[in-house]
Amino acid sequence: MRAVYVFIMMSLMAGCSVLPQAGDAPDSRPGQLHLEAEQLLDQPLIDPLTAFLERYADTHAQAPEFRRIARERDSRCRAIGTRYARRAPTPETLDALRIGYQRSCPAQVEAFARRVPPAPAPSPAAPAAPSPAPEAPGTSDCYLLYAIRNTQQALPACTRAAEAGDAKARHHLASLLRTDLAVTEARHWARLAAEAGYPPGQLLYAELLQLDRTDQSDEQALQLIEAAAEAGLAAAQYQAGMAWLNGVGTGPDRTKAMRWLERAAGQDEIAAQLQLAQLHAERTAEAPEVRQWLRRAASLGSGTGQYLLGMSYLEGDGGPADPLEAYVWLSLALLNGEVQAQSAVSQLAARLSPSQLAIARQRINDGRPGRLP
Repeated sequence: MRAVYVFIMMSLMAGCSVLPQAGDAPDSRPGQLHLEAEQLLDQPLIDPLTAFLERYADTHAQAPEFRRIARERDSRCRAIGTRYARRAPTPETLDALRIGYQRSCPAQVEAFARRVPPAPAPSPAAPAAPSPAPEAPGTSDCYLLYAIRNTQQALPACTRAAEAGDAKARHHLASLLRTDLAVTEARHWARLAAEAGYPPGQLLYAELLQLDRTDQSDEQALQLIEAAAEAGLAAAQYQAGMAWLNGVGTGPDRTKAMRWLERAAGQDEIAAQLQLAQLHAERTAEAPEVRQWLRRAASLGSGTGQYLLGMSYLEGDGGPADPLEAYVWLSLALLNGEVQAQSAVSQLAARLSPSQLAIARQRINDGRPGRLP
């Protein structure tokens, strides 16, 4: 696991088993609880985790496997809460949330329900809706050209829209100017976007402030980053976690850092997932969270995550060794440009049986290397 930990630091710096059903009788045979927990962690649903916890609450509540499943269920519920926090608080969305997650994530359902406004009392004649504000000149062109990275044409379009007061266009213009190394102008437009409360503008302005490398600028940057993070911007949540972890603009606080990183990781921010894997590896090489976060990053296509997850299965760190899984993930890492996986892939190809190789290669070709929790 030492190799896994070192590789994560370097990177950041530069088919299916049948699961027991909810009604099945608990099986307390040696190893059965561990096997069942591993199978649950490799599937994407939340309710089977809850069923496991309900089934073993009276007999195995102190078992490490029970606690692992409880942590994973809570982590997935937090991710659901983060995802729905960005959605409009409508009765229809609340109904969908209740249907999918009431059993396993009641706290997240209740938090969303508190955001849903009560239905207005019927009125005899509702006033006509106000006409939408006219769009700033060049706004649509700015958004489109920026999205497709047509810098030459995006610059004048975004300049017109930014001068007309559009906060998103101001962010886009600042980003374009920073790429052109026009830092002073970029800071001007990023500040205006941030002052309008536009989260990407707040994050960009914070990054430009940090170029000053002073305690005051770092403190102001952290305030902006946390404002964007509270608004749900995953990249800002990751940056906030790293600021608290490294003590940039504040004193180091690992608990706050973990909280922000988990929120970002729940929104599929790969850098946060890899950072969490590293932090858990620092605590103990056998921490199951290491493999869980690596699996999330690997399933999202991270070559680093695929390599580290493959090595985890190869060496048996954070869970049982599994040569077939190691071959799948290391092969994907190799295809993703992680050339250090080549030696392990060759060794595993010689160890696996022809039938195992056929299964592994079919999974890789079909694009089904694993399942994202």
